[in-house]
Amino acid sequence: MRLARFDRMDRSILLSSTLMLLASTFLLFDERVLFKTTLRYTDAPIIAVISSSRNDVRHKQEQEVAWVPATAQEPIHDQDSIFAGKSSQAEVKFLSGGSISVLANSLVTVAAVNQETILNVREGSTSIRLGSNQKIKLKIGSTVSHLTGSGSTVRVTRQKDGKS
Repeated sequence: MRLARFDRMDRSILLSSTLMLLASTFLLFDERVLFKTTLRYTDAPIIAVISSSRNDVRHKQEQEVAWVPATAQEPIHDQDSIFAGKSSQAEVKFLSGGSISVLANSLVTVAAVNQETILNVREGSTSIRLGSNQKIKLKIGSTVSHLTGSGSTVRVTRQKDGKS
């Protein structure tokens, strides 16, 4: 194909189409470019940080509607939710100590009230590692449990029917 056969308008359309194809291909592989600027500032305190994420991990602030791809070192505020999709996992470290692993196909909401961390396991599996003398309130549906200890690990699974 010779570009000399095309007039100026044809060449500009061809160039524009090629650029749009390249941009679309890039967005298929890294959609974070679209979402990173949509997270709004929140007055809610930071209670944790995503230390690592693998594959499809998403984060949603309490007041937001959209889920955005999560990245390492992203702050987690009071009442934020974290979702790990199929074959995915997120490690979250709490500023108060301890950490959680949000495992594949899981949804967890984190909160803090009066220096106590509250985990609401809405779906899937989560592994909880308690820090030094840490207290965590664990909610699974209408069931509330209190975890205390130092260096203990607890794995919780909420089945699709809501049972744990």
